[in-house]
Amino acid sequence: MLLLDANGNEIARSATGLLETTQPAGRYFVQIQPQAGQGFYNLIAHKQEQPLPSGPYVYTEVALPAIEVGSSTLATVGLGNVLTEGYTSTEFTCTYDANLVEITSISPTTLFGADPVMALNGPQNGRFIVAIAGSQGSRAVAHGAAFTYSVRGVKPGQ
Repeated sequence: MLLLDANGNEIARSATGLLETTQPAGRYFVQIQPQAGQGFYNLIAHKQEQPLPSGPYVYTEVALPAIEVGSSTLATVGLGNVLTEGYTSTEFTCTYDANLVEITSISPTTLFGADPVMALNGPQNGRFIVAIAGSQGSRAVAHGAAFTYSVRGVKPGQ
């Protein structure tokens, strides 16, 4: 039994009939190569939920986890479990593979109020930094999206 990535490259192999592996979201293929004879096969895939952190955390959601070269998708970076007193500002450092994707259109949401202040460094060399602050006393007092950006595929890969 083989587990292959979207390009047909082998990720994992099992000769015992049981293949256990943990992979990120994506497109995969399972290839069955019987050693002898014919038969029927049952495939069971199980998604194991990971618990959310108990304290404040940052998350990233990508609208389409797989995109074609030349296509784009929207990514959202947000705050979870925001403290009761909220945040007047925050800074995010984001990394990506600049050989595979291009980052554009970085925009704040209204998490820090209707007119947030945003400072941006990059994107360049696979990294960008976004600092967001509330204006006129506004602050982030709830969980939610802090900013969004566009991701465009420039070369095949993961």
